[in-house]
Amino acid sequence: MSQLPRLTSLILAFTLLPLAGGTGQGMADVTAVEWYPRGKCWLIGTSGPQGLLIAYNGKSAEIIVKDFCIRSIACNRTHCLIGTANGSLLAYNGQEILDLTEEACFSKDVGSVEAISWSPSLRKWLIGTSAYWKSGKFFGPGKLILYDGSNFSDLTHLCNLSSFEFIEWGADRWLIFGNSTFLEFDGQDFLNVTEKVYGNLLVNHTVTAYVNEEKVELEYSFQKWICSMDWSEEKRCWLTLGYADVPLPGPTSIPALLMYDGITSRYIVTFPEEPVMRTSIEETLGGFIRWNGEYWLICLNTYRQNWDGQNWEASENQGEAS
Repeated sequence: MSQLPRLTSLILAFTLLPLAGGTGQGMADVTAVEWYPRGKCWLIGTSGPQGLLIAYNGKSAEIIVKDFCIRSIACNRTHCLIGTANGSLLAYNGQEILDLTEEACFSKDVGSVEAISWSPSLRKWLIGTSAYWKSGKFFGPGKLILYDGSNFSDLTHLCNLSSFEFIEWGADRWLIFGNSTFLEFDGQDFLNVTEKVYGNLLVNHTVTAYVNEEKVELEYSFQKWICSMDWSEEKRCWLTLGYADVPLPGPTSIPALLMYDGITSRYIVTFPEEPVMRTSIEETLGGFIRWNGEYWLICLNTYRQNWDGQNWEASENQGEAS
């Protein structure tokens, strides 16, 4: 994995390059990133009704799918599954796109396909969708689907969640997040590990941060939701990116990392440089993290840092993949 094109360069390249021959659509938010071994390229999904699925090999970009808001991508060595905001499920084999939406029973009353994860040992995909809302009306809970490449099995009734937001395979099980709840699933049984993951992290803590260029001591509490999650095979742990609430004049949040190895949790809120602050409740909190074999790339809007679990390093400011 460490021999892949550097993910930091990838993201920076996509903010600078006119994607796939200058379509003018390259400024959309990146919503999903995944390495595709067969194609020796990154697959990148972007948001919006004119969203794109793009293959990027470190030098050039090619548009694979147009006019889909891409929400999730997962790949094994030969195939990739792609989830969209309108509930579509697509498969890509390096040459063609196949639509699996109806086969997966995602064609009606299904929310966004938010999470897809491949298990190399079980040789199965786990797919999660959000709850389905339309015009402010609730039509049904999200679905959790197990897919072996031929058959889809609905597991939703086995776990008491109405939305599935993140799924990541690590070690010998999936870690699932939805409705502020963490579940582990080994392919047979579900285990609620919410209290073990959060531990005492939901109580108030104090952190040093910069607000309006002034260094202050802030009390914070972890929010029970996350905006990104990834597994590190080398570190043998999951890392989640969320936010902590800080009681300032007006609602404010700072980014927070939660590291979970299946047994214990570690909480990190002291970021180098000025942390990304939210000063308005309407302001969207987002970002994503990805492990590349050497370090996590942590992206929050224009803020990017590399973190290897101990040391921080500012992301390189160039557009070429090494």
